[in-house]
Amino acid sequence: MKKWVLIFAVTAGLSIACYSYTYRAIEMDKSGDSLNTNVQTAIVLGAKIKEDASPAPALRARLDRVLTLYEEGHVQQIIVTGGQGHDEPTTESSAMQQYLMMHGVDSEDILLESRSTSTYENLVNASYVTEERHVYIVSSDFHLKRARYLAEKVGFTPVMIAAPTPPSVAQKAHVRETLALLKTWLFRK
Repeated sequence: MKKWVLIFAVTAGLSIACYSYTYRAIEMDKSGDSLNTNVQTAIVLGAKIKEDASPAPALRARLDRVLTLYEEGHVQQIIVTGGQGHDEPTTESSAMQQYLMMHGVDSEDILLESRSTSTYENLVNASYVTEERHVYIVSSDFHLKRARYLAEKVGFTPVMIAAPTPPSVAQKAHVRETLALLKTWLFRK
């Protein structure tokens, strides 16, 4: 019996330490980077869409952030990423394209990557859509640490742009992202 208690205690301790370390790493990278006048292209990482094909709150925040960059002239080209999940009516990238066009972005300024199912695939497939390597990566603030690591692994020189996390999804998003960051560090993608 004591052996199982020891195993449980060690496992719990390691789990708490790993969670604390990754949570701290996420928190340190949440503010994003400063704008860079040499960057012309933004990659918006995909996220959940609703049953009516509209962006869920976290994705809408990402899109609103890139809209501001576009309207202010910091971005001339936007790459939207994301395939179709089993519970989604269309691809994330198509829903993102529609949202951006409804808010004034010229369709010629939007490129779609519509096959990916993960952050790593978003970035790998986006690298085939553009020859640019110095790009803005727009994602939720909690997602920036892992997105930066993967963008650099794929060959981008990223400038990270944070979109605020909606309070309604913040707690769930942080737990999920902490676990995803651990998985990324273990499996390198």
